Amino acid sequence: MMRLASEVSGLKSQNNKLRKSFIELERSVSFTNTQYEEKKKKITYLENQQIQLTEYTNSLEIKIKDLHFCPRNSCLEIRNTPDKHMESYDDSMIFLFYEASLFYEAHLLKHSRRPTADLCYRIPPYTYKKLFYMSREFAKANNYDFCWVMNGNIFLRRTAAASQILVKSEKTLKDLKPQD
Repeated sequence: MMRLASEVSGLKSQNNKLRKSFIELERSVSFTNTQYEEKKKKITYLENQQIQLTEYTNSLEIKIKDLHFCPRNSCLEIRNTPDKHMESYDDSMIFLFYEASLFYEAHLLKHSRRPTADLCYRIPPYTYKKLFYMSREFAKANNYDFCWVMNGNIFLRRTAAASQILVKSEKTLKDLKPQD
């Protein structure tokens, strides 16, 4: 009987040791799981941030491309200027200010003086032209009745009663595309 009691007490001590090791293992797995979830959240956040930065970089690249295609959006061209031999910088600036004031008075204040300056045609950037073309094609393909430009913005409207949709980028067109 003593032998049986000693074996039972040995089994109890082994059971207690196993229980303690199981609790430690459970704590370790729980800690590892918590760290895994934190790392997973951090990776998801970093992936989203990287997507946003990529989109921002793409928009900056488009702006740079537009600047390369259209280095002079508008200019002031002065015509019929008299030739002056050996004209200095100061002479040029005085003449420029005089002509600019004539332009201002003639065009903006609507006086009757003869203007000698004209504004050049403003050329829209390449990507803007491309987006407008894509918007017109999208409108044709998806039964939109209206596609127009107003104040440098591209708009779509399905019917005369529908609200207008501002097209900011190709992504807007992709979002509007009906799902098949």
